[in-house]
Amino acid sequence: MRFRAKPLVMASLLAVLVATMSACRQTPKTKPAHSTTTDHSHTAKTSVPTHPRKAPSRPQPARFHIYAGVRWIEGNIQSAKRMAQKNHRPILLFWHAKWCPPCSALQMHVFGRPPFHTMASKLNLVWLDGDSAQAQRIAERLKISGYPTLVWLSPKGDEITRTVGDMSFQAFSQIFHQVQTGGPSFDELIKRTQSGTATSREWLVVADYGWDQPRDLTPQRTVVLLVSLVQKTPKSAPIALAKLTGHLLSAVATLPVSSPPTHKKIPKTSKRGTATPSVPDGVTNALQWVHRHGTGLVAIMLANPKSAWAAKNAILYSSEEILTWMRCSAMPGALRHRMIRSWTRAASWIAAYPDADLPDRLWAQYATIAVLTACRLPVPRKLRETATRMARRALTISKTSEERHAIVSSAAYLLSKTAGIEAAAHVLEREAKKTTTPWYYQADLANLYQHAHRPKQALTWSRLSVLSARGPATRLQWLAAHIRLEMAVSPRQQAEAIAKDIGELARQLVTSHDGLQGRNWQRTGRVLTRLDRWIRALCPVRAARRRGRKNEPAQTSFSENDRAALSQRIADQAQAVQSRCGDLTDIEAKRCRLLTKALHHAAVALQDTTTCTHP
Repeated sequence: MRFRAKPLVMASLLAVLVATMSACRQTPKTKPAHSTTTDHSHTAKTSVPTHPRKAPSRPQPARFHIYAGVRWIEGNIQSAKRMAQKNHRPILLFWHAKWCPPCSALQMHVFGRPPFHTMASKLNLVWLDGDSAQAQRIAERLKISGYPTLVWLSPKGDEITRTVGDMSFQAFSQIFHQVQTGGPSFDELIKRTQSGTATSREWLVVADYGWDQPRDLTPQRTVVLLVSLVQKTPKSAPIALAKLTGHLLSAVATLPVSSPPTHKKIPKTSKRGTATPSVPDGVTNALQWVHRHGTGLVAIMLANPKSAWAAKNAILYSSEEILTWMRCSAMPGALRHRMIRSWTRAASWIAAYPDADLPDRLWAQYATIAVLTACRLPVPRKLRETATRMARRALTISKTSEERHAIVSSAAYLLSKTAGIEAAAHVLEREAKKTTTPWYYQADLANLYQHAHRPKQALTWSRLSVLSARGPATRLQWLAAHIRLEMAVSPRQQAEAIAKDIGELARQLVTSHDGLQGRNWQRTGRVLTRLDRWIRALCPVRAARRRGRKNEPAQTSFSENDRAALSQRIADQAQAVQSRCGDLTDIEAKRCRLLTKALHHAAVALQDTTTCTHP
């Protein structure tokens, strides 16, 4: 039995949908859980507005929040801009969520340091919690997504730079001094780097930029710009070069389509690696350049302790992705062993670096294991035991809530690689009982069991995370992630639950104040793009082909009557969503109509007898 060549009508709709979505890439890596959200039948109800959600016309008075002993303006960037016009101080916006481990790490490394209090008196600080009113709307306007993000604005409101994820106080200080001296906007900085007039300090600001989530660049164009920057970085800025090289390799290794580099000898020098020609414009040419000089670029990061520390994020968090992309397992024996030796040595340099903290040392242990995994070599028992002891010790010595929140997920992930799934699950279950944000660790558990091919446990913990999630945006995003998990691990058995959860997701989208904005809309888009695959998974042919897969639940029979019932349920949901679209603002109304069409086409596809072609 085969499918018709003609795709579902949803394909054209989803193309428009994706075009309207902002790019959303994963926050600097905490390998464990990502986002998820709520269910109307299992959680507290969201208040339903009875009036159109128009933006307020009058300026709202500033409200303040005390964080790390410092006063921040709470979620009102317009108030900060008005204050900046009066006191001529730059603006620092902190985008975060209370369940986010890198946010806790940033609090310890930057905001909790006494010198920050002095710096704060020279800034207009804005505290933007992702679950606060209008937060997702503001985030979309600024084109920020991953937690935590720091956005630096001039007193006039022009963006100077942004950083994503945790950072050292030294890097924060460098950006602060650049901003305080009236530094140029980020666009102007890029022009200076291209013309060769940027100073060494300006090169560091560019290197510390949040390249994981650039403001106006697609992933492909980000690679093109990073290639150009790596080419133009002067020898007087080796730290900036190492950081930019790490960003470049991480970006290339995570592109949807990116062929591996040619295998060349790793240079022993700590200089530029290999002689490289100027890079022509264009994504293809930029990728070809990276492919040709892949091992030379790796040598820049691994050259010495300072360069390794500068490229820490790539070496620790992206080691497996980069080395898999480089086809480490297919390298000639001598080159492969040298690559492993160099990468492991760089990880040990990072662990021993004066500014390294406990999470850095844990991830350095992970990197040594990930290198061997990517190169398809066995991990020595002694290395596993050492990593296990370090993870357990980290959990023992972490006492404060900030310390534990910054360390628990990382330690559990390391334990899953060294001591097994059960050891990691025990840590996460115990922490979920004690913490004020249990949904994050429950989502970690769902992730853990999904990758272990244990779908029943994965679905159980994912559902619990949806039930315990707090905050309107968090609940919505956790629900979206739960639906995707249901579709991935048990599309037929969970069909009724999936349809019900899709209806609850749609309800939250149109009744929340910024449900169709920012991360909320991005996570919804990920669900809608999987509707077609889910509907096809309900076809009898798919069930027959999937029988016998290891650890997969037995498939239930799914008749035409079952499909018709699901179709009617989703059609009713589309009708309910459509009735709300008239109350929304322009962009939200457009997205509401897209959501309605996606649900409508899903209902039609479920009823269409040609969706599945019988033998």
